[in-house]
Amino acid sequence: MAENVEPLWERLLGVPIQIVATTTSMVDLPTLVAATSLATTIPATMLPYIPRNLNLTHRSVLLPVPCPEESILWHSRNDMDIGHRWLRTLLMKARREGRGGGRSPADVRQAMAN
Repeated sequence: MAENVEPLWERLLGVPIQIVATTTSMVDLPTLVAATSLATTIPATMLPYIPRNLNLTHRSVLLPVPCPEESILWHSRNDMDIGHRWLRTLLMKARREGRGGGRSPADVRQAMAN
């Protein structure tokens, strides 16, 4: 999967992306993020199921990725980490510049089909 997603993120963000971990289940992502210095994107529909005691922070990014709505997720201990702040700023900038932001799920699916 990483080989399919990496070029998409690089095209959307305009910077090289290095995927350093993969998992066979998105359900594992919150625990992985809580235990490491990594950040991830997840479907927004997963957010209500993440245990609060993991102390994870999220923001909607609304980029045209394979899932109609994604959020970035990170552990609160990394709130002030310069690398995390850079990535979050880059994602929000891409959203503001219209690289996927504000699109309906149907529009995103259509864009992904083309």
